[in-house]
Amino acid sequence: SGEPFIASSCLAAALAAAVAWVLLPALGGDFVYDDLTLVQRNPWITSLGRALSAWDEPLWGFESERYAGQVGFWRPLTVLALAAGRALGSGEPWGHHLVSAAALLLACLAAWRLVSQLTGCAWTGWAAALLFACHPMTTQAGAWIAAVNDPLAAALVLAALAARRRWQEGGSRQGAPVGSGLLFLLALLTKEQALVLLPGALLLDLLWKRGLRPGATGPRSWLPVAGALVLWWLLRWRVFGEPSGGLGGALVDLGLSAG
Repeated sequence: SGEPFIASSCLAAALAAAVAWVLLPALGGDFVYDDLTLVQRNPWITSLGRALSAWDEPLWGFESERYAGQVGFWRPLTVLALAAGRALGSGEPWGHHLVSAAALLLACLAAWRLVSQLTGCAWTGWAAALLFACHPMTTQAGAWIAAVNDPLAAALVLAALAARRRWQEGGSRQGAPVGSGLLFLLALLTKEQALVLLPGALLLDLLWKRGLRPGATGPRSWLPVAGALVLWWLLRWRVFGEPSGGLGGALVDLGLSAG
């Protein structure tokens, strides 16, 4: 049992080295674009306590009530991540970059776990995670401070899919895959696009049945996910004061409908 553990630890260390290598040029990067407002002039991230107290405020609520309602983003975990970066670096950009790098590494480890489960091969999963770590779209999200929600949400979505798959394969014989629902809720609290888990899980159920036990894709497997979705929507209703949860109007002042 020691040899597989050592091999896994070495592969994980190699992934961490890859993440560090691709993000190294960004560690000295300054605040840019949305960072100037969302990070530098955001009073809610001056401390972790302040970030927690603003959990029921829209992401841009510190700007103005009109703008907060127009940009229907509610991302309390993103606010916490930004507050952690500010505390770590005492307000300097490098603290935020380290938090983003950690989130990207977690996303790569979750990708490794999920692909290994799907293929039954840890090496295939590791190769996929390495590609994920070095892909330009991934490194862009890891390098931009205000985009810390991207690697963080990716880590939580991939971990939720992996947790659901583990239950489907027989990792837990009782109950429902509660872990997947909790991780999905956390992902939604990080970024609205975590909704991609729903079609992702459905496609895996339909197209990748390898190793699934009978009944693993039935209604019980969807209950925690559905519960997380309903709770998230109710919380958004409370935050924005309307049934649409802030997602029914124009987004980001581009005149785009929710559809």
